[in-house]
Amino acid sequence: MTRDSSTDPSSDVRSHLSRAGVLIVLGLLVEASTLFSAHPTAFLVFAGAGAGLVVLGIAVYFWAVLRAQPVPVDR
Repeated sequence: MTRDSSTDPSSDVRSHLSRAGVLIVLGLLVEASTLFSAHPTAFLVFAGAGAGLVVLGIAVYFWAVLRAQPVPVDR
């Protein structure tokens, strides 16, 4: 028996985990780009946008893990 990707519950979890990973990587890239600037707004971008994206990515990850349904094993 094959599973359709639209009805497969693990595909929903995978897409949420992918989004979480992208958000975390974007946040880390923003934070890394502001580390080399001595301007005061660099800290605001670091703390606001960078940390915000990382926290949002972590929240999406936890949401996906907590909402995940156990997938039955085909034997």
